[in-house]
Amino acid sequence: MTSRDLRIGQRAFPTKKAARDAVRVILYATLPGGELPDADFHFIGALLGRHPEAVDKIGVGIEAITVRPATAGTRCFWVRRVDGTESTSHT
Repeated sequence: MTSRDLRIGQRAFPTKKAARDAVRVILYATLPGGELPDADFHFIGALLGRHPEAVDKIGVGIEAITVRPATAGTRCFWVRRVDGTESTSHT
């Protein structure tokens, strides 16, 4: 790890592309409808905390992050908040 690495939670990446690739691996390793395991949950939660609309997306707190089908055969992350409400993690 160098001082120039991109840190997201406990993980460090040499480039933004490496971080994006790690997110993509998590997204496609999780079956649609499935919840992220703890390590991935914490990583994606930390990434979500960097989102420009993080306060609105996180709300009262995150209970779980799931993967759901999106348009054109893609997938996306969904946040289930501790109050039971949900939001997609993208804009």
